[in-house]
Amino acid sequence: MKAMKRRVSLLLALVTGIAWAASDRPVPINNGMNTLKILGTDFQVFRAWRENYDAHGFDVVTFYSRNNDTWGLVPLFDEFKGNEMLELTAGGGADCRLHDFRMLISLDGSDAKLLVAKRDPGNSYLDPEAVRFVYYELKKNEESLPGAPLFFFQATKRVDSKAAYCDVNDAINKELHLGEQSGFCGKDCPGR
Repeated sequence: MKAMKRRVSLLLALVTGIAWAASDRPVPINNGMNTLKILGTDFQVFRAWRENYDAHGFDVVTFYSRNNDTWGLVPLFDEFKGNEMLELTAGGGADCRLHDFRMLISLDGSDAKLLVAKRDPGNSYLDPEAVRFVYYELKKNEESLPGAPLFFFQATKRVDSKAAYCDVNDAINKELHLGEQSGFCGKDCPGR
């Protein structure tokens, strides 16, 4: 069975150009505090709804690690030096999400990855567009190098979807098979 999972994982990596391991599983990040154990460290992921009182409310997601007695922010760094994001957002319009994510954690908790999906709005939110997938890996600053916190997500690659989509979640589900949503955003936000 393990050999079969490895073959399927390798085949998926070759076909889609990604490096998710067979042991990586999507973890829903729901509205409120989400507690995780990664690399033997306590992590908190907080998802909050930012109401806009129109069709364009969105979720704000922040990541934290417990560093001894202090909680530290876990930012995201893209491939370009110096571009740091302190939070993710997930949202779009009433009909289509223009940006969302998936968090994956290995079964043994030895690593974590993020997939962030975004697309341009086009002429309208309803116009299908290519989706850009950005892959991130959780890194630990073991050497305490200046400029980086103890834990951070580092972008490792960008890939565009094969087809155009209105909703990035359709692209994530159809092309990467990582489910229909990143988690539940709460009772007051749209059911996407």
